[in-house]
Amino acid sequence: MSEAQRQFYMEQAQLCERAAAEEEDAAKIRELLERRDSWLTLAKLIAPPRRFKWASSDGGE
Repeated sequence: MSEAQRQFYMEQAQLCERAAAEEEDAAKIRELLERRDSWLTLAKLIAPPRRFKWASSDGGE
């Protein structure tokens, strides 16, 4: 379920970005980009990126 939600949020962010690219009014562009950032934040909260964890027990070479 969370992957589907994350994908939905990413799609919404892309829609906002495309709409901003076609918009001429600066205020509307700013609003659309803020909305895009909100969707991206939600996507990150649903499925945060996995961090690479270095193995600390590999002998310490």
